[in-house]
Amino acid sequence: MGKKLQLADDEENCWYGVGGAEAECGVDDEFRATDLRPLSLLSPHTQAFHLAWLSLFVCFFAAFAAPPILPALRPALVLMPSDAPAAAVGSLSATLVGRLAMGPACDLLGPRRASGFASLLAALAVSVTASSPAGFVALRFVAGLSLANFVANQH
Repeated sequence: MGKKLQLADDEENCWYGVGGAEAECGVDDEFRATDLRPLSLLSPHTQAFHLAWLSLFVCFFAAFAAPPILPALRPALVLMPSDAPAAAVGSLSATLVGRLAMGPACDLLGPRRASGFASLLAALAVSVTASSPAGFVALRFVAGLSLANFVANQH
């Protein structure tokens, strides 16, 4: 907290108090960014922007990667014809539940922590391999929960 207050007193340091003139961040009196430097990761505004789009991409990938590769997954997981629609319904149901739960989670924990939790769910869904039809449906459910990250990024 002291570093943020230092910015108001000393305009030559960024929020983190790193560097001097080369680490300046253009902010106004309310700590909002006043200049756009998307390739400079010194500003916390730019860091938050890049982490937001990266987390949204991972959640999107986790939720929508399975349907295109379903023809290859069917024989490997011995999926019955009713398993793929069940996984899709599970993913959609989890998306609805997750989005409804993300609003109160953002109010209680804050959007960054809630988004981090949703990103961890997406990482779980991407990294774990299903070995049975029930595991495939469960991972699709978890991947659907991760789509609640869109709510946290709009909060």
